[in-house]
Order: sequence, then structure tokens, then C-alpha cells
Amino acid sequence: VGDPDDEATHTEQHNELRETCLQGFESFVLRCSREIQPHLESITTASLAFMKFDPNYNYGDDEEDEMEEEEEWEDEDGYEDEDVEDEDDDTSWKVRRAAVKVLNAILTSRPE
Repeated sequence: VGDPDDEATHTEQHNELRETCLQGFESFVLRCSREIQPHLESITTASLAFMKFDPNYNYGDDEEDEMEEEEEWEDEDGYEDEDVEDEDDDTSWKVRRAAVKVLNAILTSRPE
């Protein structure tokens, strides 16, 4: 599924692949519970990591960083930077949704 911190994999194609893999994990958990048992720990770890996956969110708390970012977004005329990707193209939410579904499948299929 990959490393959520690897910026080289923050593409739409990688997100589609991650979503598909996580959907497969969900199916395995729900339909092959005995066979998937040895792999549950790694599936849970990956799902938890991708549940928090949001490449567009900056986790820094510094106000100074915010000011620098605001300055980067505008040029002399006050217009946004043209190199910034359109937020409508972001598909990382699908990865987060699929990860949560896997965790839900694990919890509902294992009452212990």
C-alpha cells in the first residue's frame, strides 16, 4: 500500500491503487476471516496510517509558517499562484474512507 509520508506517491494513481488495495483488505476481512487472521496486525497498522493520510494538511503549529504560506500564495497583484494544484482533484479522501471501512470490517467481524 506504500508509505503515506512519501511525497512522491501523493498522486491520483497512487491514491486509486491504495483505495483498491484497502477495498480488497476489507473484502478479505469480511469473507475470509480465518485465512486473514495472520495478517490482521499489518492490515490494521496500514489502515490506521492511511486513515490519517491527508497530504494537503500542514500539521505545523507555528504562526510564522502560516504567514510565509500566505505570502507564497499571492504574487504582487494579489492573485493565487498558478502552480498550485486544484483542490477538487484531490482523491486522498477516498483512501481515508477505504481505510476506515477496513477498520470497521475488522471490528464488526471480530466481536472479541
